[in-house]
Amino acid sequence: MLANLDGALAAIDQPTVDGFNTFFVSRAARELGPTVAVSGLGGDELFGGYATFTDVPHALAIRENPFAHAAVRLGAPFIANRAALKTIEACCRPSDALAMDLLRGELFLPEERRALMPLPAGCDAVCGLQSEMLEGASRASRELDGVSRISFFEMNFYLRHMLLRDADAFSMAAPLEYRVPLLDHRLVEAVLPLRADWKRPDPWPKPLLLDLADGAVPRSVWQRAKRGFTFPWAEWMKPGRPLHEAARDAAHDSAAWSDLGLASDAVSETWERFDRSDRRVSALQILALIVLRDFRARHGLSAA
Repeated sequence: MLANLDGALAAIDQPTVDGFNTFFVSRAARELGPTVAVSGLGGDELFGGYATFTDVPHALAIRENPFAHAAVRLGAPFIANRAALKTIEACCRPSDALAMDLLRGELFLPEERRALMPLPAGCDAVCGLQSEMLEGASRASRELDGVSRISFFEMNFYLRHMLLRDADAFSMAAPLEYRVPLLDHRLVEAVLPLRADWKRPDPWPKPLLLDLADGAVPRSVWQRAKRGFTFPWAEWMKPGRPLHEAARDAAHDSAAWSDLGLASDAVSETWERFDRSDRRVSALQILALIVLRDFRARHGLSAA
């Protein structure tokens, strides 16, 4: 995978830290002969398969409980990792499912983003997205219940703007063409407004989808723990490992960051903290810097 990482970076059509798994899975599938494949994209978003469907209500409960809120505040000086940082940030956000859903997916928190660059015009000061986009999502989801609202947010932000775009770019690099039957508009229109208790884990994930399958999915499949296909980025970036030098060089390329309008000292500080094993900095943040620097070099980009 490391030997073919340059091919994955070349396939990117927008800077991303996701989709590398799709690149390698698509290559493996294409080597077996098919030119078209079926993808399960949309299943987790529509049928409640993500941890988001439990994490967002949990974050809201902390936000709205004064005792939990106070406990989190008291623990702030002892922050040890990224999850703790986000828990504290949740206490500062509006008590709203959209705010908590977006927080869960934020790679850089507000203070980190403002150290890197000024707030773009027309963007929300808290989450950084365009204010008009946020208002539209809030209005469109107003009549949905809690679970369906989270589905709506996941589909309109994470799925629409990252997963589908990344899957298209990375699969076509194989080349392999994806079909996404779980995103058929008739299925989405039928399932999205259904009762929340039909979609909550019981305790197995995506119970409504399993019911629709009517026993066609073996128990040995759906009783297994949920497994993602992730890469050991943090291990690869440690001293002496394959990506350490690339990450260090990217972080200290002050000319590239200045050219893109980012504060080079903030970029290098982020890397230095990660290199010191500061668990408040994630490997995906460093990967984002590697990808963005590479994307700029390949496409000749600049802030101007």
